[in-house]
Amino acid sequence: MVSIPKVLGGLGIVELRRLGIALRLRWEWLRRTDPDRSWHALPSHPERAARAFFQVAVHVEVGNGSNTLFWTDRWINGHSIGHIAPALLAAVPARLRRRTVSSALHDRAWARDIRGVPTVQVILGNLHVCDLLQGVQLQLDVQDRFVCRFSADGVYSASSAYKAMFIGSVKLRGAKQLWSRISRGGVNRPVKI
Repeated sequence: MVSIPKVLGGLGIVELRRLGIALRLRWEWLRRTDPDRSWHALPSHPERAARAFFQVAVHVEVGNGSNTLFWTDRWINGHSIGHIAPALLAAVPARLRRRTVSSALHDRAWARDIRGVPTVQVILGNLHVCDLLQGVQLQLDVQDRFVCRFSADGVYSASSAYKAMFIGSVKLRGAKQLWSRISRGGVNRPVKI
């Protein structure tokens, strides 16, 4: 209760675990959106919670496809291949899931990433992805644009990500009035709700 924001009826004390995830996501955002950073090419292994939140929070508007991951980024109508065809993604080894959209679409290289005996689900997923890729045209002179859905301008901020971690929490009626009264020193006076 103490870490819930004041507008939701909590005490507004920052929860360090959630804040830590939000701050680590900033590194992932910068690594993906700013290739000029000196540490851009260093290997990155964000924790599971950070990866999951990044997948939920960020989608990609594909330009040239050079910075968008074909298998795991949300770039097809706001969804990832893993969401559209999970069995197909499961048939792709982890080392090949780092393929970019531009390299995957070149000569249909993505189809060669699929390994193992094809099950009915893998074949259906493959056909579905083929249909979705029919209309995809890369724009060679346009950079991929990463968009954070939790901020008004689409640019990631740790603050907006931290607040988004409380989406779904129930607001306490009158919490704003209660906290404004407390901050003015009017704790002993009754609060109208």
